[in-house]
Amino acid sequence: MPPPGLSRYGAEGRHRKGTSWPAPLSPRTRSLSAATSEAGPATETDRRRSPRPCLASSPSALRAATVPAEVSLQITHHDVVRRGKRLVSARQEFHIACDGAELATAVVDFSCHSPAVYRRLRGEYSDLRLANARKLPLPEAVAPQLVARDRARDVVLSPTGRPDRWQLRVDTSHPVLFDHPVDHAPGMLMIEAARQAAQTATPGFALPVTMECSFERYAEMDAPSWVQARTTAHGDDGSRQVEVGIEQHGRPVLAARITSLPTRTDASLRTN
Repeated sequence: MPPPGLSRYGAEGRHRKGTSWPAPLSPRTRSLSAATSEAGPATETDRRRSPRPCLASSPSALRAATVPAEVSLQITHHDVVRRGKRLVSARQEFHIACDGAELATAVVDFSCHSPAVYRRLRGEYSDLRLANARKLPLPEAVAPQLVARDRARDVVLSPTGRPDRWQLRVDTSHPVLFDHPVDHAPGMLMIEAARQAAQTATPGFALPVTMECSFERYAEMDAPSWVQARTTAHGDDGSRQVEVGIEQHGRPVLAARITSLPTRTDASLRTN
């Protein structure tokens, strides 16, 4: 049995043949983070969560063979804080392995808000119907190949005339980035925007190997959000460190630091 304040979960599955990379882990860890926090430490299922994720991956394990791979996932809860039966905050650590080799690790620190607290925090924006009715029209997408995508629908950046600045595309019909109704631009969308912005700063196809994100506030759907990227470091191995900021109304929404390794340009390396 794990000690008080700590709980563990495990899962296994199979990954299709080809090459994998960490971007799909962001929505998976977000979904599993919510599911296990509700299934494990006692909590109400309608409580809102504010996550702060960090992701690291192993480039060698990301290259799968020509046959399906065995993927295993271990999730551990730490520093669990409750008030009565209500979950207040926790840290979740994810360890993902591919055929026994470490594929990636992720850490998510999050806090939970009761429906009443959430309504006080969000004000009129907590009205799901109203928030979606006021969303902006979807702007045009940058060319998919610039952000290692195959389809315009999966592009979350819109050009602004500057190579280092974009408008965030908020497509609420996207089946992955908006897998459930929300009253704001979700964190999954922000993380993908940061990944795509970092991709534009690296020639060819860039493999993200570390990502740190900090969310400062909610991004609303009735005003544009702006994404900006700058390269801050180069490694001897060809890696690049890129800092990405997302802001709305001149106020920071997300700050991310991403380290990527350039690799060969290959459509099979891209997520769909």
